[in-house]
Amino acid sequence: MFRERQFERYQTWRSTKASYPLEWRQAATDSQYLFYLTAPELKQLSSEVHEVLERWVMLEGRLLDPSKRPAGSVPVETMLLSHPVAPPASDGGSGHA
Repeated sequence: MFRERQFERYQTWRSTKASYPLEWRQAATDSQYLFYLTAPELKQLSSEVHEVLERWVMLEGRLLDPSKRPAGSVPVETMLLSHPVAPPASDGGSGHA
């Protein structure tokens, strides 16, 4: 249910973004990547990305204290989903032919 609500907010953004100022439309992003990784590499990637995102969560206490938010700031949601799209081969190979 939590993820469904996030995707609903994303769909709302997609259907209403033309009503946002150009600056916000240009700043927003919609990206998708496909990598071939090992489990340890995926763990490292997730850790490094989360480290970057955590800096913004903790930035000057903005999340919990509205008085510390800069003028013109709005809530921005970022979703990060990292998962295998196919199971690994039983022999420990790459999982593709």
